Amino acid sequence: MSITVDMNQLFILIDISKRWLKRETANLLL
Repeated sequence: MSITVDMNQLFILIDISKRWLKRETANLLL
């Protein structure tokens, strides 16, 4: 198991979750 691969996956998950949170909060405000 490579640490660099895990870090890349972690950053990707963070990026996706940030976009998802932005969309969810926008839906709640509307």
